Amino acid sequence: MKTQKNSPKEMISLNTTHRPLFIFNITNLLIMPILISLLIVHIHIPISTSIAICGGIGVSTIIYTYQLDPIGLFRFLCQIIAQLFYRIHIFNAHFIPKKGPVVLVANHISYIDWLIISVCIQRPVRFVMHHTFLKVPFTKRLFKEARIIPIASAKENPNILENAFQQIQNELADGQVVCIFPEGKLTRDGNMNPFKSGIERIIKKSPVPVVPMALNGLWESMFSLNKKKSWFSILNPMRLNIELKIGEPVSPATVTADSLYEHVKSLK
Repeated sequence: MKTQKNSPKEMISLNTTHRPLFIFNITNLLIMPILISLLIVHIHIPISTSIAICGGIGVSTIIYTYQLDPIGLFRFLCQIIAQLFYRIHIFNAHFIPKKGPVVLVANHISYIDWLIISVCIQRPVRFVMHHTFLKVPFTKRLFKEARIIPIASAKENPNILENAFQQIQNELADGQVVCIFPEGKLTRDGNMNPFKSGIERIIKKSPVPVVPMALNGLWESMFSLNKKKSWFSILNPMRLNIELKIGEPVSPATVTADSLYEHVKSLK
């Protein structure tokens, strides 16, 4: 296996140049403190009332931003959550094509793998996730707007499975980035599970480059199935360093589940 040469770490940063997110940032970071000061000092409105007013404006701003760009808001919220709890380091981000269809494959360590990847990749990513994620009341609408692709096993629901393959094909035909976790389930011991053959079917229908990626550091997070993780790491998530190592794109002509497994494993 060819050794990957890592470029210097690239610390992720929030993208405030996008218009809807720019509006959200300016409103919350600049206008809110000024407004609170005016309400309390000059108009003599009680602090609790001032906070309530600003809270209402903040909620209205979120709704307005959501209407302008739901996917952008989704990515922005993911960035806030991820950077609040983790220090994330990205290696070889230049291996992700700047345009055109591509499939990302990664190991599956925790329930927030998708969140970490979404903030590390500059392009919007269509994640293939278990259909139950789209049934969570508070995130159902947001996940749908982010065009999450629901999937299930053939035994569980063959219709959902077939629809997932068709959606993946449609997204790739539209030049999008699709991310899947070929293991099909979370690791229970920290080691990678074998990759399932679904990735071969995807690439056979849509022969596009496949970029292998390895997530490191999430096994100790509160969102993994690690039964031996310490309470210290759970109560102090900001101590966790998370790495996303990205490998060179793999030609669709050489893609197999086993070969992609080895590519991802070599990055860990």
